[in-house]
Amino acid sequence: MSNNDTPVPLCDDPELEKDEVPEAELVEDDDAAEYEESHAGIKISYSLKENEIYSCLKHLDFFKKRLRKSCIYLALFAAIFIFFGISFFVKHNFSLLFCAIVAFIFGLMSFAAPFIDLKVQSKKNALKGKYNIEVYPDEIEVTNENSSYVIPLDGTCRSEEIDGMLVIFMPKDQLFIIPDRCLDPDFASDVQAMIISGTSLKEEE
Repeated sequence: MSNNDTPVPLCDDPELEKDEVPEAELVEDDDAAEYEESHAGIKISYSLKENEIYSCLKHLDFFKKRLRKSCIYLALFAAIFIFFGISFFVKHNFSLLFCAIVAFIFGLMSFAAPFIDLKVQSKKNALKGKYNIEVYPDEIEVTNENSSYVIPLDGTCRSEEIDGMLVIFMPKDQLFIIPDRCLDPDFASDVQAMIISGTSLKEEE
């Protein structure tokens, strides 16, 4: 997946009040075969804020690699800036000063670019609409007005707790976010247990 298509459950409307907790309900697993044990799932409807999306996207490997590359460019432009800056003070040639200023600007732009792009992606994803999810022991069913998909809880995905959010990392730099504030206290421990047991812990680089 390109990072433009990150399938996070995002919505900017309406925001939950501090004391308001979204309703959750138990639903039966209609897809369970006759010989399988029928497990009850938990249905949740919620939305995310832009700053929550931004916080989670910073943990994507794609962003970390791009940030490392930006730091290399920053160091390169910093060296160029210092070289032309010293040369200007020695020779008093304003062309050298101009080159130093250009290097300084490009250095700042190269470092800021990943964060600006992340902000744009967060704002874009925040407009995708409210999501409804059903959490089962073996999968999470996700639907909104534009798409629907299933996240397997078979150990192929990784999970991590980030700033009060349970984040599921899927292949190809996709992620799925469930903030703790959106979980009904009566079902929060069940949701967390099903997700943690069906995923592996994300290892820090």
